[in-house]
Amino acid sequence: MEEFKKILKKLDTSLDNEELAAIFEYIDVDHSKTIEYDELVTYYCKVNGIPPSMELPPEYYQQKSKKNH
Repeated sequence: MEEFKKILKKLDTSLDNEELAAIFEYIDVDHSKTIEYDELVTYYCKVNGIPPSMELPPEYYQQKSKKNH
């Protein structure tokens, strides 16, 4: 969670520790105390209005990244 706090504080310095913890808990739907890739993608799609049917598997991004190197 500490890495998560650091990243979000860089994006929005107005967030306090209570707000950061609430955001983390909202994303961590299985309450594992870690944010899994699928949880992050689901959250990202939800807040950006992307339909779940448009979610692409991690392999898509890995292949695209390899092409750019």
